[in-house]
Amino acid sequence: MRVTLQDQELAERTGWLIRLRWCAAVGVAFLTTFAKLLFHLPVAEGPLYTISLIILGYNACFYALYRHWQKTQFLVSSAYVAFAHVQIAVDLVCLTLVLHFAGGIENPFIFYFLFHMIIASILLSRKASFAHATLAVGLVITMASMEATGLVRHVELGIWRNPSLYKDPKFFAVMLFALATTLYLSVFMATSITQKLRQREKEIIDLSEALEAKTEQLEKAYSELRELEMAKSRYMRKVSHELRSPIAAVQSSLRVVLDGLTGQLPPKAEEMIARAESRTWSLLKLVNDLLTLSRAREVKLLERREPVSLHEVAERVAGLQAARAQGKNITLQVQIPQDLPPIMGDPEAVEQMMTNLTANAIKYTPEGGTVTLSAQKRDNTVELRVSDTGIGIPEEEIPNIFNEFYRAPNAREFAKEGTGLGLSIVKSIVDGLQGSIQVESTVGKGTTFIVSLPMAHQDPAGENPAHKEV
Repeated sequence: MRVTLQDQELAERTGWLIRLRWCAAVGVAFLTTFAKLLFHLPVAEGPLYTISLIILGYNACFYALYRHWQKTQFLVSSAYVAFAHVQIAVDLVCLTLVLHFAGGIENPFIFYFLFHMIIASILLSRKASFAHATLAVGLVITMASMEATGLVRHVELGIWRNPSLYKDPKFFAVMLFALATTLYLSVFMATSITQKLRQREKEIIDLSEALEAKTEQLEKAYSELRELEMAKSRYMRKVSHELRSPIAAVQSSLRVVLDGLTGQLPPKAEEMIARAESRTWSLLKLVNDLLTLSRAREVKLLERREPVSLHEVAERVAGLQAARAQGKNITLQVQIPQDLPPIMGDPEAVEQMMTNLTANAIKYTPEGGTVTLSAQKRDNTVELRVSDTGIGIPEEEIPNIFNEFYRAPNAREFAKEGTGLGLSIVKSIVDGLQGSIQVESTVGKGTTFIVSLPMAHQDPAGENPAHKEV
């Protein structure tokens, strides 16, 4: 059976009523003693103390039942409604007995019935609250009538000039009218407020439940999407792995033929084989990029995290890319301080990410340009910047550059060869490292990729674990 928030709220309010009753029981005993000792009122001490004990006794029973329901997670709304009915009805009877032994209808505290009407309005429906108001009025009429007719002894408080006031029909009618109108009007006003609040609560609960259901659907959809993505990556990796070996063999064989190791070729044949070798090399590059992309998406990079020095990685990448930069007369600069705090990440993935960004910058920078690798600490992250003075990216193309196989039109014009997977690999690695990447670019002036990665935690002494001397 599905438990709603309304059921839980009703159960909590029932427990709240039980907690209030402990105070009421103690209050009866305290007021009895207070009235007797301070004001010397002739209240019936014995019966009032007995009623106080009775309230404590049945409240203990209510509490035991409530605790049992809580432990067993019994949250049936109808049961708690019936439980509230019983509690309020028994309380009204006890309050009537307290009034009887403390002056009856002459007692000014007769309007204390109002508290239970408010409680009933909070816990129960309007119809049920009016029923309890009617019960309270009926109990008072019964008590006052029995005292007036002498069926039960009236306890005289001595606070009124007329000792027989409780027998006066006019006083009886006025008090009864005042009590009845007070109780019924209180119930009407309280239930009007609580009904609006309940309607609002119901709307909030419905929205909350709808949001929870949507969240579950989104989580399920995300999980299914993640599974599909993983399956696609595994399939891509398997296919790429199967293709790489034969393509590499074909490319190697064509290279052997072009190098003349199998004999001199006619010029036309040599041209055709050179074109085939170039195509197979491009295809091999594509297969390798697909393998790298599938690994970046499938490998759990967060499980292999360790402190990584961006300065050291940048020096290695710059060394590997130096020949390409020199071939285009491009200045390759590394402006990363040695004392820069390390980041948390997978060393191989970080190097792959930086290699792709650097190679991309060199590729799309004209001869004589500059490519700069820089980094700085920013809050709890380290911000890596790879800047170039290349062709730039049109503003409308920036949202698409991380898509698989996508190349901006000006990039295709500037460099014919390219798989369009380099930046997809970078984005997958950055996401896997729980980082973020941004792009700033102006066509004809250059591009800057800004990668923010989580910084390695400091030890209690404030010394970075990656830079400790042993």
